[in-house]
Amino acid sequence: MVLDLDRDDVPHFMEHVPPGQGATEPESMAAEQAERDWVAQRGLSIINVPIDGDATLDMVLASLGTWVRDTAVVLGGRSERGNCHSVVFYRGRVYDPSGPGCRLVGPQPSGFWFVTIYARATNPLPPMPQPASMATQETQ
Repeated sequence: MVLDLDRDDVPHFMEHVPPGQGATEPESMAAEQAERDWVAQRGLSIINVPIDGDATLDMVLASLGTWVRDTAVVLGGRSERGNCHSVVFYRGRVYDPSGPGCRLVGPQPSGFWFVTIYARATNPLPPMPQPASMATQETQ
């Protein structure tokens, strides 16, 4: 739905993390880099937007319904099983083909929900010229 691929054609970048356990920082960074590399091969980049875990799932879904009306996004949180889990949110509905026990119930162990937006990658912009005062500060 998001990338015009079947769910099973998209790798599970965090499948190595045991249920109910948060990933270590190196594991999270490696999974994030693997995901970035995978989407870059498809000409895309990732925008991750954290949402404070004090927000309930209903609050997050209501906000997404307002912010992203016609764009499919991925919402990451914690499943009933305690795993990090992601679902697709599109036009006010949650799409989750994962089956029983996978429903989102709270934020990820990091304490945040994550909204992931996939955008077409662009060529990097040339470096911006810096004011003389900033260039001086960097060399000190």
